[in-house]
Amino acid sequence: MLFHASLLLFAIFFFGSLELVAMFPEWFLILALLFLGGVFRLSWRFGGSASSAIVPTLFSFSTVFLLFFVSSPREKHIFILLSSLVFYVAALGIYRLRQYDGDLTAQSMLSLVAMTTLFFLFSVFSGLFLNFQRFTEYMLMLSCGLSAFLVGLSILLRSFRVEREKAMLYSLLLGFFAAQLAWIGTFWPFGYLTTGVLMLMFTSPIWESIQAETTGGISKMRLAVHVLLILFLTAIVLSSAQWLQVV
Repeated sequence: MLFHASLLLFAIFFFGSLELVAMFPEWFLILALLFLGGVFRLSWRFGGSASSAIVPTLFSFSTVFLLFFVSSPREKHIFILLSSLVFYVAALGIYRLRQYDGDLTAQSMLSLVAMTTLFFLFSVFSGLFLNFQRFTEYMLMLSCGLSAFLVGLSILLRSFRVEREKAMLYSLLLGFFAAQLAWIGTFWPFGYLTTGVLMLMFTSPIWESIQAETTGGISKMRLAVHVLLILFLTAIVLSSAQWLQVV
C-alpha cells in the first residue's frame, strides 16, 4: 500500500509546519522545537520504536535549517513541497517495516531517504561553516560524523535488523569517515551545496559496502562499478560547479 490516510496527514503536518517557519522566521526557535518534537513523537508512533524516529527527525531538522539558505520565496515553497514528498516516503517506510520486518520496498525507501538526509545535513553544516566563523571546523567534523553515525545506526537497526554490536561498529565507521571527509571538505573551494553533494558521493561507497555486508557479502564487481560511477559523477560536478575564490 502506497497511500495511507494517517501518513498523508502526517506529511501535511510536515508541510504546514515548514510553511509556518518560513512565514514567521522571528518565531523560528519555538516553531522548530515544536515541529521537531511533533515529528519525533509521531514517527515513534508510526514506526513503533525510537530508532524508527531518528531518520525522519534528522531529515526534518536538516530541512528546516536548509530552508533558510533558500532566498527566493517561490523556491522556498517548491523546496517545502518536494521535501514533504520525501518525508512521506520516510513515514511510509517506517510504517511498512512495522507491519512486516522483511519489506524490501520499505528498506529501499528508507535507504533513499537516509541518503537524502545525509545530503541535506552535510549541506547545512557546510553552509554554517562557510557563513558563520563561530561554527569551527571541529564543530563541522563533529556534526557530520554524529549525523552519519545516527543515520547509519537507525537504518541498520530498524531496516536490516543488524545485531546492536555490529550496527554500532558499522555506524562508528561511517561516522568517522564522514567526519574526516568534512575536514577535507574545508579545503574545497565550493559552495555548501556542491560540498554536500561531493561528501555524499564519497560517503556512498562506504555505505554501499556496509549494506552489502549486512545482506550477504560485498560484491567486488558491484563495488568497482559503484566507485567508477562516483568518479564519473564527481567529474561532472567539478566541471559544472562554481569555484569560490580562496583568500
